[in-house]
Amino acid sequence: MRAAPVRPAGFRKRSLRFYPVAAVAAFFRSFGRDAVIAYSAQVGLPIALLFRLFGRRIKLVVFDVESLGRVKVAMGPGGGILAARRIDLLIYASSRQKNYYEKNYPFLLKDSRFIPIGIGPYEKKTAGGTRNRSGSRARAARPSVS
Repeated sequence: MRAAPVRPAGFRKRSLRFYPVAAVAAFFRSFGRDAVIAYSAQVGLPIALLFRLFGRRIKLVVFDVESLGRVKVAMGPGGGILAARRIDLLIYASSRQKNYYEKNYPFLLKDSRFIPIGIGPYEKKTAGGTRNRSGSRARAARPSVS
């Protein structure tokens, strides 16, 4: 029995910090589509760079959960900004990310939206009422059933 070849552990995470295969695959699958949705900046920024370099004008939506952080380091500050200018809509999950975008990518603010998913302080609404910041539930009055 032969053993499987040993590969260096974590080369992609350690060196690349983004997913080039997914970006290239999405680029080629984008022909004939109306939009591309990237569920992380690790795929979204490389796709944006490819779209910019090859003149693709379809809509690109990026869901960002880590403030474009690892990809910016991998692409360098110039490459990250060049790619980010091609994003049509940026959706972020933490209200604190807005400060990061104001400082590093101010041109993205007009094309960005905050969607709360449980990160940061805000009023959380549930089917049984509204939860305040401490987590206690404030119930709405229910009509009595006779």
